[in-house]
Amino acid sequence: MHILRERSFAAIRYGLPVSLLLTILLLSSCASPLRSAGSFLHRDAILVWHSLPAPEAAALDAVLDRYRRANPGVDVLVQFQEADLEERYMRAVQSGLGPDLLISRSVYVRSLADAGALLAVDELASDDLLERFLSVALRTLRYNERLYGLPVALDTQVLYFNRRLVEQPAATVDQLMQEANGGRRILMNSQFVDAIWSARAFGVNLFDEAGRPQETIGGIANWLTWMEQVRDTPAFIIDDNASALRERFLRGDIPYYIGHANELNLLEETFGDDLGVAQLPSGPGGSAGPFLTTTALMFNSMSSPRQVERALDLARFLTSSDQQAALMREANVVPANMRTRISEGLYPQIATITAQARLAIPYFNDAHIQDAYAALATAYNRTMIGSASATESATAAQTALINEFGFPSTEAFASVCIESGALLLLAPDVNGSLALLRTLVDGFTDVCPNIRVTVQSFATEGMQAPSLAALMTAGADLLFLSHRDLPALVAARALAPVDELLDATLLQQMRPLAASAMQIGGRVFAAPLLIDVQTLYYNPSLAPDPAGTLADLRSQAQGGAPIVLDGGFERGIWGVGAFGGQLFAADGGFGLSPTPLTQWLAWLQDSQRLYGVNIAVQHEEALDAFLSRRSAYLVAPSTRFNDLLARLGSADVGVTLFPEGPAGPGRPLASVGGLAMLSHRSAQHTTLIERFLDYAASVQGQSALLAAHRFLPANGAVSLDRRPNVARMAEQLQSATLMQSRPWLEWVFALGDAAYRSVLVDGVAPEEAVAQMYAALEADADRYGLVVPTPDPTPTPAITPSPPVTEEPATPLHTPLEEETPLPEEQVEEGGAP
Repeated sequence: MHILRERSFAAIRYGLPVSLLLTILLLSSCASPLRSAGSFLHRDAILVWHSLPAPEAAALDAVLDRYRRANPGVDVLVQFQEADLEERYMRAVQSGLGPDLLISRSVYVRSLADAGALLAVDELASDDLLERFLSVALRTLRYNERLYGLPVALDTQVLYFNRRLVEQPAATVDQLMQEANGGRRILMNSQFVDAIWSARAFGVNLFDEAGRPQETIGGIANWLTWMEQVRDTPAFIIDDNASALRERFLRGDIPYYIGHANELNLLEETFGDDLGVAQLPSGPGGSAGPFLTTTALMFNSMSSPRQVERALDLARFLTSSDQQAALMREANVVPANMRTRISEGLYPQIATITAQARLAIPYFNDAHIQDAYAALATAYNRTMIGSASATESATAAQTALINEFGFPSTEAFASVCIESGALLLLAPDVNGSLALLRTLVDGFTDVCPNIRVTVQSFATEGMQAPSLAALMTAGADLLFLSHRDLPALVAARALAPVDELLDATLLQQMRPLAASAMQIGGRVFAAPLLIDVQTLYYNPSLAPDPAGTLADLRSQAQGGAPIVLDGGFERGIWGVGAFGGQLFAADGGFGLSPTPLTQWLAWLQDSQRLYGVNIAVQHEEALDAFLSRRSAYLVAPSTRFNDLLARLGSADVGVTLFPEGPAGPGRPLASVGGLAMLSHRSAQHTTLIERFLDYAASVQGQSALLAAHRFLPANGAVSLDRRPNVARMAEQLQSATLMQSRPWLEWVFALGDAAYRSVLVDGVAPEEAVAQMYAALEADADRYGLVVPTPDPTPTPAITPSPPVTEEPATPLHTPLEEETPLPEEQVEEGGAP
């Protein structure tokens, strides 16, 4: 059975009453001369079959009664079928019998049409009649370029939520994941047809409404990576049993359920006004894209022209705006007639479902489209069962879609590079930037040998970009910079957007955090190259099983593992996230409540005093402790990985995820490095720049950077299958916070460092230290345009501690650094061949 039809055919089965033959014989004799009553000889009859649930069936009967009163010369006979409706209908039609109108789901169009049981209505339905329906609804009833019915009701997926547990539902996939990480459970069907809603949120939308392949397959890796995270997050309860999921939600203790619109009546019976309905969360690629199916009026291919005319007249009545409104009022039927007026005040749930339906993807009946989705379903299933990684599955799906179904190629260098010329690229000489870019230029030279790219360094503190005057003086074409430098340079009009230069598929392939980091005002101003995320390194010789929770970290220290944690605000901010805090608010402003900061500092102080965890006030102390094997852990940039491997060897360096806390995972900071184009470049230089940026952002280019430098690539389609440590960096990225360029940031860091020292060195109570910090923030808030958050009204519960050990005085580490002598790169391997 076809993979897209499997669930649909298995979900509902219908039965046929024993009285079928008798009813059909009665109907076939409606115009027979054997009838004796003269008035009856002139009556018409229409037979309707359906298998609707009780509320919809009752609403349909009421509407049909109105039709009977308006058409006293017509008998409308209705037969309810309990099971196997479609199969029995096909057998009846093959015998020259069956109803005039079949009310069935659009997913059966293909099988019924192939059996010759349906009459195409393209030439029968007037333009005025067809114009009343949503175009996406009509698309669900098309097959082989013919229309096989008229839609009467819509069904798609929405986000149900319990208003007693959720005040404001998640609007984005990031917010939904944050809800899950915070302990709010989410019920979600794991079958492909019910999970694909999130694919378009990452830019994956295989076909347009006309069924033409689109250039939207570059985001498959990002989607599957998100689904991997869903699979591995305990708060996501995923199952392929739709009924079991719904029944679990009906218990009333789970906040979210991703379900179907046709479940609304069942849910309302239990929840009443406590049931909330929201559109599915959007993502970095746009709105969610669930499948849309319809309940439709289908016409018997064996009916006489007169019976077809009668049935079509009834169909016009059933799908008119006033009767659609009646079905909506009486049974929560979602109207397919887009002219039906839906009051958001009176019917907010139906209005929300209709809004979602307008954005939905039609459930296509065409074989080649279903086969293409089956290729994507295979990749999804392999990812979810763990037989292949997200990137490996995505690569296989993209290859199949391109080679077998004619999708546009994702290869950025489909044409031969014949351009020639020279480019100047400026870069800061920090964090291995120059070596990274030279690797990139060497690979590009192999692709475009006639374009010479010169890399030139500039003196700077950190990754700070040079001034506009310096850029103009240097005559540079490109600039390697951090995303935090973009706002100032864009404001100075020093940079030009590059979104129209970069291949569209490459933009889809970018990890969501990297793509958003390089955007200002909806335009992309730099091609993302690498992501630098704060990383928790560990020494397998000292901690063979890295800590999964904060409680594990304490237990390891009690067991004798040497543990030194960084006692600075910036590198220690990850722990605040484990208690539910976040440095930046949704609008980019200061969002850190004092409550989670206080809880994190209290945890550090107790761990230091009671559990043998050491605290390094300076980062250099923590680094030295890790390099000298006196600490099992180190928080450092992901770009430091190659250097640590060179110093310690692959046996003593691994990457693990930050431990979970009472409010979710640790949340490190992340930044993105990329290539920006200077403004006012000539057309010739712009062509050369386009070539270089496409290579730099491509899988080919970033794979070379990964092999040479083990940086986390910004392109999510780059395979990490042989790079388990870098793969964990990518996994950590899912809970990371993107650093923002804000005037108050360094000031907050300085005040945060002071609070950490007060607590961890001077022994000040965390509440007092945090109060002093926030008093200082309040005092200068106007100067920085800062809104200082207040303490949370309901503090997160503290972790249940392990049994305490003998209390020892807190003594910060003060050990001189060893001389750094990195090994040659070729002598270092990461868990196997690179």
